[in-house]
Amino acid sequence: MESQITVDIRLKSEMKAADMPLERTLLHTKGLLNIKDDVYYLRYQEEVEGVGSAHHTIKIKGDEALILRRGPVALRQPLKLGESLEGTYKSPVGNMQTVTHMNKCLVNWQGSKKSGYFVLGYQLSMQGQAIGQFTLTFKLREAKQ
Repeated sequence: MESQITVDIRLKSEMKAADMPLERTLLHTKGLLNIKDDVYYLRYQEEVEGVGSAHHTIKIKGDEALILRRGPVALRQPLKLGESLEGTYKSPVGNMQTVTHMNKCLVNWQGSKKSGYFVLGYQLSMQGQAIGQFTLTFKLREAKQ
């Protein structure tokens, strides 16, 4: 079974680096949620100050996820609960290798209410250097027409 829903997205992004205070950003936008069998695809666009438009796709299936970002700063980051996986980060400055170790993957979508949330938590390293712990919380609700 497949469904496609326009959703309001409230994304809370948290990053905790060693010896640094917690950084938190909030994004409110609209996007498209596709559900096919037990696979969730969330697509949305974000305007990044000084960089331009970024197109995001988040794919979640069970204990695996994939974060894709297209635009001037691109990212391809596969995630699997309890495993370390390699990805890529591309910017005008150059390409960098990333490694993530996913420690949280939650999906709570209530089809009858057309609302729910996704939570992805992972430790990120770039070019072999630890960056910090990231937690992305997506609160979703069917958009009003």
